[in-house]
Amino acid sequence: GKTDSFEGQLTFADGAAHDVLLYQAAFRNSNGKLGGLVGTILDISDRKKAEETIRDSEERYRSLVENTAEGIA
Repeated sequence: GKTDSFEGQLTFADGAAHDVLLYQAAFRNSNGKLGGLVGTILDISDRKKAEETIRDSEERYRSLVENTAEGIA
């Protein structure tokens, strides 16, 4: 069957919001009818923080290069 994935946020029992990735897939029973869904939730909070850190770093570098190039020209 087809697997779908979704990103979102879940609030854990400690009250903290976490970025998560949900994978879900349907499975069929022996009659070929929908038997149910199976899913997995992965906490991707650390990955999201790392991506944000890289984006911020790239923005600072781009700004530095653009401002330096203007000063030299």
